[in-house]
Amino acid sequence: MAAADEKIAPGGEHKPGEDVDISKLSSGRLRPVPDEHTRAPKRREKREKIRAELPSTPGKGNENDSNLRSKAVYETKLGPPGADSAPHPGPPEPRYLQIGDHIVECPEHREKSVYDKPEDVRGYKEEGNDYDTPEKSFAYKAKDINECMRNPCQHGHCVNQDGGYKCTCDPGWTGQNCQQDLNECDSNPCQHGRYVNKVGRYKCTCRPGWTGRNCEKDINECMRNPCQHGHCVNQDGGYKCTCDPGWTGQNCQQDLNECDSNPCQHGRCVNQDSRYKCICRPGWTGRNCEKAKSCRRGWSGYKGHCYKLMTDKKSWKNAKKKCKRHGAKLASITSREEANFINSIIAGAPSGYWKTPLVWFGLRREDGKFRKFTDGSKVIYTNWEPGEPNNNRGVLSFFPAQNCVGMYSKDGDADWFHPDDEVKRGQWNDHQCIRLLPFICKRPK
Repeated sequence: MAAADEKIAPGGEHKPGEDVDISKLSSGRLRPVPDEHTRAPKRREKREKIRAELPSTPGKGNENDSNLRSKAVYETKLGPPGADSAPHPGPPEPRYLQIGDHIVECPEHREKSVYDKPEDVRGYKEEGNDYDTPEKSFAYKAKDINECMRNPCQHGHCVNQDGGYKCTCDPGWTGQNCQQDLNECDSNPCQHGRYVNKVGRYKCTCRPGWTGRNCEKDINECMRNPCQHGHCVNQDGGYKCTCDPGWTGQNCQQDLNECDSNPCQHGRCVNQDSRYKCICRPGWTGRNCEKAKSCRRGWSGYKGHCYKLMTDKKSWKNAKKKCKRHGAKLASITSREEANFINSIIAGAPSGYWKTPLVWFGLRREDGKFRKFTDGSKVIYTNWEPGEPNNNRGVLSFFPAQNCVGMYSKDGDADWFHPDDEVKRGQWNDHQCIRLLPFICKRPK
């Protein structure tokens, strides 16, 4: 229609004869309709109101009926701004068309009764182009354009509206047409992890001990029993093992070598799984060999052993048997200190055969040599009488060899046959093993 061919200048003003773009009527750039509170051209006496009701759109039902509204179109003979209402000679005066909240200046009066079809108004399109002359009527019907038919919402759902549309975006998208990827990582959604933004979504890479979409759930590691020899305590993002005695390591998997701390005070330490064992030296007892044993009644203690002088006289072999019945052995002498202790015990021993003041102890010749004592300890200390051991059989050559050893219990003569041989208490001498002598036994405490 003719009025639709007239465009308004960018500032809102226009000149008669210029085109008007009706599609911009809802853009807000056209002049608003004057009212009693606005300076506006004076209205002429004659004004005709023409109303056009929008019909119901076929196929849309009641849901869209509320979106339809009446369009009131006014054709008014108004002068330009500042003009009075008096008639004046000259060309036909411009006419003004009110559409909604806007007013459009129409071109001069035309002789024809048929007007051009207007351009589509934003969101609407005109139907029909045969109209009466402007003096009598200027009415048209508008039909809403369904913009959703062209799928403007790239990542969302389109909702058609009167004169436009609205996009409801899918999660992760924003923008008028849901065309912009929303960076969900800006809100730091991953509580205990690292986030990676992806197209339309994000992904959390959780730290150890956490799970869930946003790494918000603590994993109970104790459910898989990680502590091999201990008790598991679950913690945020991890766990802790309280190990049983004798175990160490993150999962209590490593045997603790308790012997590293030298717990055995008087003995040898043997490490075992989750524990240790002390093998105490003679005379000591207790878990850590910390307690000194006491000797039985009649026995004398020195360090870890107990000693007893047996005054009944026996051969070396029978003396050995007698000690064994007491849980002991013929005494071994491994140091000067131990020798002095034994000397103090045998000081009151009776003399043996031929008044010989010897006492048997646990040393015997083996393969012609004195290498070890009867308890298995090596000979590392000796105190032989000068000239001994000589394996002397005396005047009786048929006597057995002198393979057993005794120690003198007192100073003086060696025996009846050797009155000139002076001996010292504690000195050693080899003798025939069949001689009957007192003896000394030794046993661990």
